[in-house]
Amino acid sequence: MKIIKYYFFAVIFPFIITGCEKEDELLDGVWERVNVEDIGADYIEEWHFFDRIITIKQISKENPDDISVLDEGIYILKPVFNKTYLSLKNLDRHPAYTYDWHVLTLNSDQMVIINDELNGTLKREFIKKD
Repeated sequence: MKIIKYYFFAVIFPFIITGCEKEDELLDGVWERVNVEDIGADYIEEWHFFDRIITIKQISKENPDDISVLDEGIYILKPVFNKTYLSLKNLDRHPAYTYDWHVLTLNSDQMVIINDELNGTLKREFIKKD
């Protein structure tokens, strides 16, 4: 039994750690929310992920220099078995976002997250900006 434990830590564990680091690298950057609830909205919502800090900004489509910071907090990507969760903390103005979001998709140009904590499901879709 001890041999199996050592095998796991020697062979499998490094792959788990490497996978987390790769996802962290994919997440870093600016993500534009695809507002499927209001496609005609007069603003763009961006989520900025840098150095474990998330900043949510709203940018006017009419005047791109008109930028409001909606909230700021911290984030952590947490792998749990075969799932990954995006944990958002300290978002004081958006308490509905301050939960663990299940990451359905995360690649170099798309992210989809869902949350079932509040009486229903919140889904957020994003495209990565250059």
